[in-house]
Amino acid sequence: MTSVLQSPTQTPRTNSLGRSKSPCQHCQAAGISCDRARPQCFTCIRNHTTCPGYKLDLRWQRGVAAKGNLAGFSYPAPKARTSNVGSQSHSVDQKRRWRGKTSKDTGDRHFKFVDGKLGGKRGHKAKTISKPACSEALVQDQQLASSNEPAMTYQSNSELPDTLSFLHLSGVSREPQTCPGYNVNGSMEATTLAEEQICADQEAPYLSSLNEDTVENISDNDYYDQYICAIPLTADCFLNPFRVSNQNYVVSQHLLHAVMATSLFHLNRLNESKDSINLVDSHRSESLGLYSKALNSPAWQKKAVTFLDTALLLMYLDSAQSALGLYHIHLQGVRSIIECSGGESALIPNNSKVRAELAMFIWYDATIALIAREELVLPLSYLENILRYGHSDGWSYLELTGCLEEFVVIMAKLASLAQQHETAREKENLYFDMGAVDEVERTLRGVPVPYPHFNEGLDEETLDFLRDRYHCIEAWRNALLIYIERVFRWDRTGPVPPNAKYHARSIMEHARCIRKENNFQKQILLPIFLAGTEVKREEDRDFVREYCSWWTRLCGSKMFIDASSFCEEAWIKFDNGDCDGIWWGSIIDKKCAESGFPICPQILLG
Repeated sequence: MTSVLQSPTQTPRTNSLGRSKSPCQHCQAAGISCDRARPQCFTCIRNHTTCPGYKLDLRWQRGVAAKGNLAGFSYPAPKARTSNVGSQSHSVDQKRRWRGKTSKDTGDRHFKFVDGKLGGKRGHKAKTISKPACSEALVQDQQLASSNEPAMTYQSNSELPDTLSFLHLSGVSREPQTCPGYNVNGSMEATTLAEEQICADQEAPYLSSLNEDTVENISDNDYYDQYICAIPLTADCFLNPFRVSNQNYVVSQHLLHAVMATSLFHLNRLNESKDSINLVDSHRSESLGLYSKALNSPAWQKKAVTFLDTALLLMYLDSAQSALGLYHIHLQGVRSIIECSGGESALIPNNSKVRAELAMFIWYDATIALIAREELVLPLSYLENILRYGHSDGWSYLELTGCLEEFVVIMAKLASLAQQHETAREKENLYFDMGAVDEVERTLRGVPVPYPHFNEGLDEETLDFLRDRYHCIEAWRNALLIYIERVFRWDRTGPVPPNAKYHARSIMEHARCIRKENNFQKQILLPIFLAGTEVKREEDRDFVREYCSWWTRLCGSKMFIDASSFCEEAWIKFDNGDCDGIWWGSIIDKKCAESGFPICPQILLG
């Protein structure tokens, strides 16, 4: 995949009509240099990639003071926030300009979204430039319109039914960070959305606070596609597998309810009232019911691939609500959908959206299988074909998960070998050959990731970004080395392997080196868990607790708190001297056995 996450670059402004002020959406998401030529940049053309075009320069419209005695009255752009999660700070003493003169401060005026059509003459409405959808996916999606299942046509900036406008949001901002190029002096020429995206490419936007007085009645799907769909990822990318909108997209009812459930989960997580939780569960249940009913319809195989959107959202929502769940049911359903739609040979080479969605399913499958020491549900050939055909899709595993694709392949192999090893341990007449494990370990240690040394040609933000990226990758490398020591080389009764302690210490050091507000740190939950069950120093344990608590508040996923509780259970046993046979595998097995599910559940920490 050519859009491997790279350092953000700054480009000078220009007033030329032949050049854009900001990079195109693809170059910006990929972090590569863009020549900003209109209508399509030559960087994308040279890379044989479809250029999606440029974002418009969006600014707040000052319509409140467009008429009357305050005509021409303008307000300064808000300063960059530096408050913590759940808090807001607004400058109430900012001077306002009126026709070149300082006028009386009349107080902050909040922008609001209201129902109904605009009246009078307004400024031009800036529209988000839609990314070109895969032609194969659009043809298959449009077949839903003639099916028996109720559906609605969704278009960007279109009006939705009243059932979608019940949200009352506001105060939307990601975790505070001052981005390079920001002008925070309050001038109207401060910051455009295109400039802000430079930082958004590294850090997904999060909902840090809610205030009903700022934004009201915002469309659920619009907000989902703008903010929420990027929360699971390291950085929003050109082909985000969680994004559901296209220029003309037919949204089925089961997908619509899944989007609403996911949006409500994140919007209400700071104030988890009983009613809001029930509303999330209601939409999830409705989505699951319609999804199951549609799969049982006679003609579902003709449009089976369109069900992957709903399956991905339902699986993500389950993982956000609890690390423990029946994830194999989702994955088995995905495999059935692929096979009934013509198989991997028919879908993966010809459908880029399917490749991006399957990349996430394989990631979930690999992390689940790794912890459970079981074979993957999805065939490894899916992963091989995705890596073969997806190099120009506009995404990479580093952008999606914070893990290199080489490590994802190693995780899948280790999970398969772990199942064979566990079977050999249970039966005396079976012998497990460690040669395959040794070969995987050599491959793991040999993946080159050079440390980003100082370079005078790079600014401070770029160097920090490269260091965060390096430490994230090394945390994953050490996590897989811990896995090899604990699963394959430890006899389950002897003392803790010294190598496991060494790699756990390395993970803690790498995790601390990543900036706290950067999404690279969010993506190392599994390494933190594997290292956390090894540490004994209270300082390291406090870091694990703080890490899980911080990212639970920031992105809302309960799997962080669940991982912390698993570590706490191991620490209690260590402190009581009950260390015989206690490791992360025994904790996981116990949790799954005592879950109370009708069938054995799985644990997802990634």
